Amino acid sequence: MLLVEHGSSHQIEIGKTAAAGGLLLGRYDRCDTNGLDVLHADRVSRVHALILHIDGATYLIDTASTNGVWVGGKRVNCVQLRDGLEVRLAGRGHVLRWHELN
Repeated sequence: MLLVEHGSSHQIEIGKTAAAGGLLLGRYDRCDTNGLDVLHADRVSRVHALILHIDGATYLIDTASTNGVWVGGKRVNCVQLRDGLEVRLAGRGHVLRWHELN
């Protein structure tokens, strides 16, 4: 499950089958955010990141966004998602927390 926080919390449940096909996060209407308005901010790119499940692990990959994906204060191109990991889109404000569902 992906928990998106920006002022208030929203969550998106992502199954392994869906993640294996890839999910796009961003402000573009065709992204897989289920109409989540919290990602419709100027600093978030139209297609900001991709969530992809490969060989038993799930990754968040920056799709060459303008303002980046940040983990622990450092900009990253790709990060393996693990339970409780905090990722920021566009440097500030949009906090994503990954939680494993059993």
